This record gives sequence, structure tokens and C-alpha cells, in this order.
Amino acid sequence: MYRILGVFIALMLVIQIPASAAATTPVPVIFNGSEIDVEALLIDDYTFIPLRDVLSLLEDVDIAWDNDSKTVAISHKAIQMKLIIGEVTASTEIGMGYEYVWYIDPPAIIVNDRAVVPLRFLSDVFFARIYYENGRVFLNFPPFKFEDGVWYENHWYGNHYGWREILDSSKYKKVDDVIYCIASSPTEPLWASLTALLALHGNGRFELLRYLDSMVVSFSVFNGTAFYQRETSPLGGRTSIEKKEIHGELISGTRLGHDDYSYGSRIDVVRDNNPNGGYYLQQHIGHWSVEPDAVYAIGFYAMAAPEGLVRDLNLFKETYGYYKLYDDGTHELIEILETEFK
Repeated sequence: MYRILGVFIALMLVIQIPASAAATTPVPVIFNGSEIDVEALLIDDYTFIPLRDVLSLLEDVDIAWDNDSKTVAISHKAIQMKLIIGEVTASTEIGMGYEYVWYIDPPAIIVNDRAVVPLRFLSDVFFARIYYENGRVFLNFPPFKFEDGVWYENHWYGNHYGWREILDSSKYKKVDDVIYCIASSPTEPLWASLTALLALHGNGRFELLRYLDSMVVSFSVFNGTAFYQRETSPLGGRTSIEKKEIHGELISGTRLGHDDYSYGSRIDVVRDNNPNGGYYLQQHIGHWSVEPDAVYAIGFYAMAAPEGLVRDLNLFKETYGYYKLYDDGTHELIEILETEFK
């Protein structure tokens, strides 16, 4: 199974801290605006929180404990995750034979017979908004606000954060009374970030539906299926269009069209100012659509410009066009598009 490295690079040795050795300081927790009967623990300058206690506050989350292997199994809808006490990784399957791995620094430990994890783990995995104020920890699930039937996002206005109404955009798609959105884990490097599909319901209910994949740059929802455009190389220059069912069991995603084509971006060909000359591609993502009969997208033969550097200009011009994509590994060329030079 392939592994995509995520979040932290953990350089420390793994040490499990027994309850008797852990010097802890309790910290009050405010969950979605209300103080709860769960305390965070300050241990060696790191804030930990009891995993079962806080996840039990969320909908549709099941937690199982294997005492022999010291493993916590977390199940949330189509999300299956494993975390081993004392190890610096946690993993989840995301389909297509891939397993996403989070690095946890410091690792989860046992304190007073409870598994506790670094607070940052909750923001990375469940996209919680976390902040500290007056000696208390504030947890918001989700990192949005629902008020008087309207969802708001926390937006940076240049010199401060403030709430603004969520509207249709490349990040938010409204279908009936549900707003779908994508959120990526705060990962370094960015190509390792994992993107999840979230749902904001008109009655104020929030759902973490499914992890999609890494480097998702645009998406759409149609008939219970999530379609998304993602970068397939950390060096850029190539994107694919893929789809996953939103509900049900964890399934592999399906890549649309030819594997050796790049889809979904309008392209400008830019002359390199380097004395050696040459061209590179300037991509404008989101140039694709989901229609009742198929997915349509701008595309080109990727090997004409590997990693965004044009190797065969004529081949690029011959294949740069508007395509109808199928999920059996084929496509249909609708029309050749004129190449734009800058």
C-alpha cells in the first residue's frame, strides 16, 4: 500500500509516558461555545486531550480499543483510522490503494488509563478550529459558524479575522439545502496535504463526509458523487479529474479520461526569459464541468509538457482541446483549442 506522508516530521524518539510519570496540568475546554466536562492536559509544554472523551461529542464516531496492540481504531462514516499509542504516526485509507499517514509529535500516550493525543491532531484530522484564551482551550467543530439559518466562514480581512457568509465559489458548492466544501490539512510540504469533503446542512448540522486525496484544487458535486481536480505531481504542471461516491463504504476513486493526459486547466504558453529559450505552461484551474451525460474538460497530452515545461510544442498544440471524459480510461476530443502565447 502506497503511503503519502502528512503533517509533521517527527524527529524525536518514541517514549510512552505512564500515568505516574506524566506531570500534568488540567486546562478547561470550551466546546462549540460551552464548557464541557473534559479537561485538556498540559504535559511538558504540550497540550493533550482525551481522545474518546472529545470524539464522543461528535456525531457518528465510533472508537474501539485493542489493549494488546495499544491501538485506537476510529470510525466516522466512510473514514477508518488507526492510531497506536507511543508511535508517531496515525493512518487512514483514502481509496485507490492509498493510505494517508499523519505524523504526530509528540505521540499519543496513556494518562490515567485514557489515551490522550496532542490537541493539534484534532485540527489536522477533523478540521477543528482551536485557539487559546485566558487559560482555556476553545474547540470549534466545525471551523464555521451557523447563525439564524446562515453558515459563516472565518475570513482574513487583511488585518483581522471576521465572519462572512458562505456563498457559492470554487471552494463552496450549494446543492439544494446543503453546502459542500473542501478543506485541506495544514501540511508541509503542501503536496502532502490531504483534502476532505465537508457538508454544511441547512439545519446547522455539519458532516465530515470523506477524505478525497492530496492536492485537490477544485471540485463539484453531482448526484451523490464528488468530482475533483487534483495535481498529480509535486512539481506541478499536470492535473487529473477523479470521482468518488460521497456516501457508503470506503471505495476507490475513479480517474476519468486517459492516464497520460492532463485535464481541467486552461493553459497559457509563456516564453521563458532564460537565455536558453523555451516555453513553460501557465495553468488556470477549474476549467471543467459535470454534465448529466459526462464530464467535460480542457486537456492536453501531458508528455508534451512534463512538469509544466514544454518539450514538444507541436504535440501540445495538436492535443490541447476540449474533451469529453469517460471512466473507462478513454476520452472524446470535442474540439481543438487555440494555443494562447504570452
